[in-house]
Parts: sequence; structure tokens; C-alpha cells
Amino acid sequence: MAHSYYHSKSSVRKFGGTVKLYLPVHSWFDATKAIRADFRHRALRHHKQGTILAKQIFGEYIKEYKEDKRMNIVGNNLVSVEQIGEQHNTEDFQCNPDASDWYSLITLQDWMEKKLPSDVIEKLLIRKFSGEIGDYQFLINFFDQFNTDDPRSKFILNHSWGIFDAESVFGVVFNRKSDGKEIPTRTVAESVLCTNFGKIPTPHEWIESITEASWMYNKALNLSKIHAIIS
Repeated sequence: MAHSYYHSKSSVRKFGGTVKLYLPVHSWFDATKAIRADFRHRALRHHKQGTILAKQIFGEYIKEYKEDKRMNIVGNNLVSVEQIGEQHNTEDFQCNPDASDWYSLITLQDWMEKKLPSDVIEKLLIRKFSGEIGDYQFLINFFDQFNTDDPRSKFILNHSWGIFDAESVFGVVFNRKSDGKEIPTRTVAESVLCTNFGKIPTPHEWIESITEASWMYNKALNLSKIHAIIS
């Protein structure tokens, strides 16, 4: 597997700037290796939908800040996070996969098919945390955003790591719309998943159901060797 450092060096060659500018984004894509140390860990973020999620977390663009001669902080090198994600995926697969390329290989299990209507979930959240209709819909929508008619599509966010992605997007706490009260994002996000599945699925539960295929690893560029040659 290509290290995020070498992906970042590729970004420097492609877009300019420094390795430090790109490392957080590339490291985010590869962080799922902590869950499972085989190529199937890439299923969680290495696809077009993963790049959309990266934009929600890091913003549409990243910007490098430097000091000018008068010690003023100035920004330059505005780079699209979408382009960084596409570069990362292309270096790993020689293409930019869709999430369906991954979840079509998941063996469907009964628990994956559970799905309550969003209005029912929100009413149950209101019963638990108080508030009014519309207070929690944004979190429900967050977990639903990549869902299709195929229940396996829920694998992108509907798990414990998805809860921390929600924190990255919305903050550790959010202000409830109806009364402005601060509410812990993670607490409500956990309840969204528990209400729907009866538990909080782990990403490992999704990944272990994926049938391994050679395209997941056999076209990856050897970036360490490439950069050793061109350096």
C-alpha cells in the first residue's frame, strides 16, 4: 500500500505547496487501516463518496499559509479537496471507484436491512433528548446521505467510525435549533444508529462481509519507488 506521505509528495508535484499541506487529507483516507490491515479497509473511504465526505470534513479547498517579508500571514496554494481525493484513489486503483464497486461485494445480512423512517427516528430522539421536530434531522440526513435502494450502501457511514466523522463535520457539540441548547453530537449520533439497528455496528462488521477482489490492490502505483527515482 502507498503511504500517505508518498501520496502527499505526489500532490506537491501535481498542485504545488508542501507535503505538510496535504498530509492530513491523505492520512484521513488511509486511517481506516487501523480497523483491518488488509485491502478491504479501503472500502470505507476510497471512493467518490469518500471524497465527498472528505470535503465535508476538510472543506472544499485547503490552503497553505506562509509569512511574507513583513511577517504577515498570507494564504496561497488553494487546492481542491475533491482533486486530492481523486488523485489518491487513482494512484491506488488507476481509477476513481464508486462506493457501489465495494458494497456490491458485501454479503447481505439481516441486520444490514434494518431501516426506520427518518421521521420515526427523530420522534424517538425527541422523546429521549427533548426538543422539537427539525432539531435532529441534520444528523439523520448525515447518516443517510449516501444510502441507495441497496441496504449495503449504508456501510459508508452507519457504524462507529461514522459517529466520529459526524463529530468532525458538526463539532463535538451542536446548538439545538429549537432552543439553542448545546447538545453532544456523538451522544445523539449514537442514538441514531442504535434506534435504527438496535446496536452500533462497527466498520469491521461491514468490512468482513466484503469478498476480496484483485482490483482492490493489484493496480496500485509503487509511489515510494516512483518518488525515489524522480527525487
